[in-house]
Amino acid sequence: MQIKKVVLNNYRSHSHIEVVFSKGINLILGKNGRGKTSILEAIGLALFHMTDRTGKTKGKTFMKYGEKECSIFIEFLGNDGREYSIFHHYFLKKPKVSILKDMQTEEEYRDNIEEKLEELCGVKAEYRDIYENVIVAKQNDFINIFKETPENRARVFNKIFNTEIYNKLFIDLKGFVEQYLKEKEMLEVEENTLRLTLENKEERMEMLQQTEEKWKLYALKKEARLEEKQKIAKKIEQYEFIKREFETIKSKFSFQEQKIRQNKKELQERLVLAKKAKKARFLLEEHQESYQLYMELDKKIQEKKQEKNFLQKRREENQKLEEENRKLELLIKNNQTEEEVLQERMTEQQVLLLDLETRIEEDQKQQKELQTSLARLQSFWKEIEISLEKQKKWEQENFNLQQKQSLQEKNHKQKTEELLKLNIVEIQSFLQEIQEDKAEIQGKKERIAVYQQNIEDYQFAMHTLGQKICPFLKETCENMKGHEVDSYFQGEIQKTKKLMETLQHEIKALEEKLKKEFVYRKEEASYQLLQKEVQELEKDILQTEILWKEILLERERQQYSFQTLLSQHNFASLEELQEKLRNLEDALLLLKIEEKEEEWKSLQKKQEILQERVEKLQKDRMSSLERQKQNILNIQEDLEEIWLEFLKEMESLETKMLSLQTSYRIYLENRKIADNLEEEKGKIRVLLLERDNLRISQREVNEKYRLLEKDLEQREQENWKDKLMEVERELLAVNETLGELGEKLKNDKQVLEKIVLQEEKIAGLSKKRNKIERKYKKAESLRKNIKEMGTQVSKNMLHYISEGASINFHKITGRSERIYWSNEEKDKYQVYLLGENRKIEYQLLSGGEQVSVAIAIRGTMAQYFSNSKFMILDEPTNNLDIEKRKLLAEYIGEILNHLEQSIIVTHDDSFREMAEKIIEL
Repeated sequence: MQIKKVVLNNYRSHSHIEVVFSKGINLILGKNGRGKTSILEAIGLALFHMTDRTGKTKGKTFMKYGEKECSIFIEFLGNDGREYSIFHHYFLKKPKVSILKDMQTEEEYRDNIEEKLEELCGVKAEYRDIYENVIVAKQNDFINIFKETPENRARVFNKIFNTEIYNKLFIDLKGFVEQYLKEKEMLEVEENTLRLTLENKEERMEMLQQTEEKWKLYALKKEARLEEKQKIAKKIEQYEFIKREFETIKSKFSFQEQKIRQNKKELQERLVLAKKAKKARFLLEEHQESYQLYMELDKKIQEKKQEKNFLQKRREENQKLEEENRKLELLIKNNQTEEEVLQERMTEQQVLLLDLETRIEEDQKQQKELQTSLARLQSFWKEIEISLEKQKKWEQENFNLQQKQSLQEKNHKQKTEELLKLNIVEIQSFLQEIQEDKAEIQGKKERIAVYQQNIEDYQFAMHTLGQKICPFLKETCENMKGHEVDSYFQGEIQKTKKLMETLQHEIKALEEKLKKEFVYRKEEASYQLLQKEVQELEKDILQTEILWKEILLERERQQYSFQTLLSQHNFASLEELQEKLRNLEDALLLLKIEEKEEEWKSLQKKQEILQERVEKLQKDRMSSLERQKQNILNIQEDLEEIWLEFLKEMESLETKMLSLQTSYRIYLENRKIADNLEEEKGKIRVLLLERDNLRISQREVNEKYRLLEKDLEQREQENWKDKLMEVERELLAVNETLGELGEKLKNDKQVLEKIVLQEEKIAGLSKKRNKIERKYKKAESLRKNIKEMGTQVSKNMLHYISEGASINFHKITGRSERIYWSNEEKDKYQVYLLGENRKIEYQLLSGGEQVSVAIAIRGTMAQYFSNSKFMILDEPTNNLDIEKRKLLAEYIGEILNHLEQSIIVTHDDSFREMAEKIIEL
């Protein structure tokens, strides 16, 4: 991401401030109290959801005293490559207003702004510690975190390295282990309880078998009674069937009597209708001839109507053709008048065209002459421009060389002064002494090793001779009697130790002197580098002087060439040539040939349009004449006489038809009734046949009725219903016994099923208990392994960060020590500075060393943990001496080169040269 602009209103000490940032390194300079840190605080508050320096996010905590509202506005380039703006408006008593805006699409976001900013800025809400401790290096805070207690360091860096998850897993797995153990114990208790309450399965099966035998005996008895009941029920069913059939026959007999009466009534009605139909037929025969004549007249009238429609259409067509001829006559007259007017206009325009062509030819001749002169002068002007361009080029070269020579002389003077400051003889003499001291240290260390061996020999001899035994013969030595062996050897050992201590002090003093070797080596390298640079600068100055003389000579040559060109073409000065060119160009413009040609084209086009119009008028007139002749041929002259004669004939036919209308109506009224005569005769014959069949059927039904009545009386005397009730009582007693036995069977089966289920449950519980036990063992094993995973992961990351930080430290300080960041159990996230034969804790480093180490680590962490490509350093030069400030300023660009943008807040000028943008408050 990249911040473009920050605008603050009534924010802390700022009433209104607008700060514009650029890509790369931005330097904010200003004395203490100028509000530098407030700008950084506003960036964290607006873009990264951070709290202010008091730990709050409410506007009244950072609002300028006496004001009722304040605002933060930031324009920035998101990680997606698009430009956005974020606006936070805080009020004293109202909730804040936040608006995120896409600057390209003008789309505004008012909800879920934090999630959107997390994507655009590259820092998730759950990793705010990365922003506070990696992206932003606050004043003093970025040093203090490394000086915290091991517990506080672990709490902060575990969040940054995201290794808290392993500790959480370790704690969560403890819950799982305890849960599995508890489940295992509960399953064991449940399994033992079920085993104690389990019944004897064999006894219960024997009881079930006895009950089943009794149930089968009663079931056979029930079947016999059911068979007997079925036979009685069949007899009763036959009786009921005959009874129902008797009732049906009885009802059928009554229905047939009713049907015979209905048949008789319908027959009488049909006879009346037959008489009416016979009378209607007589009337049809009487009026048939008049009806046929009426129909013939109606047909003729319909044909005449069609003919009338045709004649009417012909009359309308005649009228249309006559009207069209009148219009064509008028059109032809108008056409002739318009053609005459157009011919006159064409003649006038032809005269104008001829005059314009003559003027254009004269102007074209003059244009050619002017263009030839202008081309000749333009060619000469190009030569002049080339000559002027060369003069400018040599003058610029002369100016550049003068600047370069001045800069080279300045650098030469500066390097020479720096060279004179370095006493090379003293440096080389000191380095020679250092070599001699190293050899002396080595000799002293060898002497210490010899003394150490002597002490060991003295101790061995003291031990051996103290027992009065010869070390060679392994027997009592008479020569040692009366001698104090221990006091002798103790004295020798003490002398040797004093000699060793003296040597060690001398070695320590020499090693202190050796520590200055790096500084002198650096000064020697600086002297050699400066000496080489001075020599190269002297060569460059000499070459520049030679080149400068050549350029002066070439510039004079170009000036002479320019004057020669002007005199060859008879021009006293460049201004005279320019004036001549302008006069020729103005003369060409005054001719206005193009305008005259356009005018000629316009007249020619109008002439063509008029010609086309005349031709069209002639064609239209010929077409109208042809149409007029055709219409005269199509008009029919005697059509009106035919029309009047036709109307008289139509009137005569309609009069005849009106006289026959009464006979026509009588014929139609009686034709339908007469047509039904044969149908009525057929229906009468059907009714007579139906009446005979009904009488035969009635006699058969009457006979069957008497037989069924006799059968019913005989069956009622046998009393089958009482017998059925007795059998049902016996069945009821058998069913009760079977129900009791069935209930017992069901209960025994349920108990047996319960025993089987209980056995299956015991087996299932045993299997589940074994499974839980395996899970418990696996969880316990996993918990032991995962305890060390978080530490191992952090160690891997710390190794990578230590390597990158060591490189950065060397760039900042120029020293060869290495940074080692540890995470052992006793020293959580402890930082060490490793040198030759020494390991110094961070807390014991000097103030400058602490700042250098912290910045080196921060630079590597920013690259490792965040994809925001953005970093802020607040007062990074605190506690640094002048030399280290210069080194930090020289290499900070390289340390931050992987970032798109960085902001450095400071009160000194160390970083001015390497900053892309400097903002002074």
